[in-house]
Amino acid sequence: DAFQFIQQGGEWKVFAGADTQRRDPARCGRGTAPVPEPRPTATDTAAVLAPIQQLFAAMETRDTAAIRAVFHPEARTLSFLPDGTLRPGTIASFIASIRGGDALRERMHNPEVRISDNLAAVWTFYDFHIGERLSHCGMDYGQLLRSPDGWKIVQLSWTGRRDGCERVTK
Repeated sequence: DAFQFIQQGGEWKVFAGADTQRRDPARCGRGTAPVPEPRPTATDTAAVLAPIQQLFAAMETRDTAAIRAVFHPEARTLSFLPDGTLRPGTIASFIASIRGGDALRERMHNPEVRISDNLAAVWTFYDFHIGERLSHCGMDYGQLLRSPDGWKIVQLSWTGRRDGCERVTK
């Protein structure tokens, strides 16, 4: 299972959760310690990161069909603003936000990948450039579902800030 928390009014609250629907008592730890998930292999890690890298490449070229292709049809986005405001979005609103203008370039730094059954999570620092200018940085968090068509992004969340970005962008 995976949970996403938000801080509101100084308190941490559960915002979203994902359940792998694992029901095998031996693997769930009913009556014993749960069996830990093995660390993802390099191949599995690459497969989970691929849709996110494809998303970044499609954002740079503003290829809306390629952007839509990496998302699950019911996917959503969540932007966590510095003032504590939460901005939920749809894939349609995400695509609309990146049309036109200078090239957009987003890069991941040291992504962490966790996989359990058909659920994967990616946590990574990122930097975001508009044209040649560093716009902002923050943390990206993605939840992905393994589907018959490969891994699909079901939720993409991010924070954004303008300070402290230089430490990883060089």
